[in-house]
This record gives sequence, structure tokens and C-alpha cells, in this order.
Amino acid sequence: MILFNKTYKMKFLKFLIWMMFPCFLHAQNQGINFTTNSDWIAVLAQAKKENKYIFVDCNTTWCLPCQKMAKEVFTLKEVGDFMNEKFINVYLQIDSSKNDSGNQKSWYRDAANLKRIHSVMNYPTFLYFDQDGKLVHRNVGFLDPQAFLQQVRFAFDQNNQYVSLMDRVNSGNPSPEILLSAAMAAQNAYELKRAANLVTRYFNSASDKQLMDKNSIQFVKFYIESNQTTADPGFKFYQRNASKIDSIVGYPVASDLIKKMISQEISATVKESITINWNTIYKMMNAKYPMFADELVLKEKIGYFSNKKEWGNFIKHVELLKYAHGNALKSDEFNNYIFTLANGTNLKQHLQTALKWNSSEVLNKEDVFKSIIQATILYKIGKKNEAISWQKKAIKIAESPNKPALVEVLKIMQENKKIPVY
Repeated sequence: MILFNKTYKMKFLKFLIWMMFPCFLHAQNQGINFTTNSDWIAVLAQAKKENKYIFVDCNTTWCLPCQKMAKEVFTLKEVGDFMNEKFINVYLQIDSSKNDSGNQKSWYRDAANLKRIHSVMNYPTFLYFDQDGKLVHRNVGFLDPQAFLQQVRFAFDQNNQYVSLMDRVNSGNPSPEILLSAAMAAQNAYELKRAANLVTRYFNSASDKQLMDKNSIQFVKFYIESNQTTADPGFKFYQRNASKIDSIVGYPVASDLIKKMISQEISATVKESITINWNTIYKMMNAKYPMFADELVLKEKIGYFSNKKEWGNFIKHVELLKYAHGNALKSDEFNNYIFTLANGTNLKQHLQTALKWNSSEVLNKEDVFKSIIQATILYKIGKKNEAISWQKKAIKIAESPNKPALVEVLKIMQENKKIPVY
């Protein structure tokens, strides 16, 4: 047996560090090498001399996605190999802190100027410049390594460069393909208003064949539902091609979008009505959307009676919806109705209805949410022991972060106190 005295331990430790130093060095250098230049002028000079593009990571000390990029993406060998070969890389801290190094402080003025000139509002923002310091591309937000490298490669491709695409859509008569690419680039730069405008232009110029492309369908859906109404071309395209679109994508993307936008129109009509006449609203919607009017007006009425806490009418219309449109009533929607009723009323006959609805869903299912609702209803109607049993089941199958809150409710039940509204 070798006994290590203090001196021997120190020598051995130094030997290990010396042996492992190349490994440490390799680990530190395998990712992106950020420049130690102290200002933008020096970076421009280096880029021109080495014939490289410039990559600028605009970040802040408080930005969690920035930290995630620095830790999980910038440190990877595949990322470092590409970025170090093609770019002068600048790690640009936009804000300041008392712990900033001398090099970071030397960048304060340039950081402020770059932020102002290039309208950096969100973090992280990635800016890409050519060898002459001209901005060619930009994107915003955390990206996984593959998506990040794809954006980096776009900086060299005029068909995908942000600046090149914006120049092309602002001059002449851009093709639908260019408009769609520009909309995607604007979204990646987090310029959502510009992206929405480009999507509208795309819809107005593209053929049905172009619009039916799977990538096009999936991209433009967000902008249709968030920026258009049922009077706009996006909705009308989805409406007349719903079955084809659903078939191409593989799930009811068009049907769901159509229902959502019609529901928004119904809600707006109800909100604008001084006196609500449900028959008039139904006739109006049925004339425009005969396939969806009955279901969606019913759902609007359910929401209305929930807000008014008219639980008798709420129950009546949920039952009507189940009877007439059971196949269209999604499990999550029905569970939400149960949850709303269970937490909204203390009237025993209404709680019994909620219990009946939930029992049909919860039996023989390992579902935390349904078990919590079952426990809540049982406790409110006075079946304490059954309620405690269901609450314990919920605790058993819940994920660890959620267990403490459920345990607190269990204690409240055991002490016969009023349980909180979820």
C-alpha cells in the first residue's frame, strides 16, 4: 500500500493536471472562438484581411436563452468548426454590469451603436455581416445546433439571406416563392408584423398548387389565425380546401383553424350586441357556415353562461352539445367544462352532474387532472373519505414538482377546511 503524504499528494496532483491539460484545452477550444478585439473597427479590419464574414451574438447578462445558446450550442465542435472557419465571431454584451471585464467595457459604445443601427430589441439577436461590414442576415432566439447552423448557412445564400430577401420584396414584383421565403426570414428575425404582411401578399399572388404545399400550409397557419379574419383570403382558402389540406398535413389543421376563426367571429358578434338574441346570431352564422354554426354557437353559449355563472343553463347546453356533437367534442374541451362546473358552483345538484360527467372520464384511467377534479367534487358534496382517496391517487401518479401542492390540499381535506379554487 502506498501512503500519500502531503508533499507527494501535491506532486501527484500537479502531474495529473499537466497530463490532462491538453484535454482541458481541447474542451475549451472545440466550440466557437470569440474575438478578443476591443472594438468594431478592429473586427472589420480583421474580417477584411482574412476574407471572413462577421457573426455577432447580441446578448445580455439577464437573458436565459442567451445563456442556453452559450452553454449548449456555441460549445459544440461541429458548431465551432464551421463558425471559426467562416467568421470572425463577436460575443457582444448589450447591457453592462459591475463585473464586466476591461474588454467588455471597451465594447460599450460599439454595442450601443450596433443595437441602435440594427434595431436590436430581442435577445439573443444574431447579426451576420459580409467582409465589408454590410449586414446580410439576422435571426432571433434560441435554436438547436442544426437549426442554428442552417441559419448561419443562410447568411451565404442570397435566396435565404434576410437583407437580400427584404430588398427583393420591396422592389419590383416578387414571386410567391420569394414572398414566402421573406415571410419565413421575417419570422426568424421576430418581425411578426412584417411576416404577417408578407403572408397576406403571398396569399394574394400564389396559385392553389403553391398554397397547398405542406411547408406553406404549416407556416402560414399561424399568421392566418392571428392576423386575419373570416373575411380575409387565408381563411377562405382554408375553408374551400379543408379536406385536401387536412389530408396533406395528416391531421385536421384546416378544420380546427376554420372552427377557431368562426368562433372568434361569433364571440365578437356577441360582445358587440347590446341585447343578445341567440336565435338571430344562430341564423346569421348558419347562413354563412351551415356546417359549423350549430356546434360553435352552442359552445359560445356555454362560455357565456359560464361567465355569467348561470350553471343550470351551462349544464343544459353542455348536455345539448354532447348529444348533438359528441364526436366533435374533444376530451380536453369536455374536461374543461367539468373543471369549470366543479370549481364554479357549490350547489349539490350541479356538483352531482359534474361528478357524473367526470366519473365517465376518470374510471380506470391514470390521469392526475381527472383524479384531482374527482377529489374536489366528492369533497364539496360531503364525501370526504372518497375525496381523500382520490386526492392520494392524484399525488401518487403526479410528477414530483406538482406533488407538494397536492399534499397541501390533502391536508386541508383531512382537516375539514375549505379547499382552494384551482
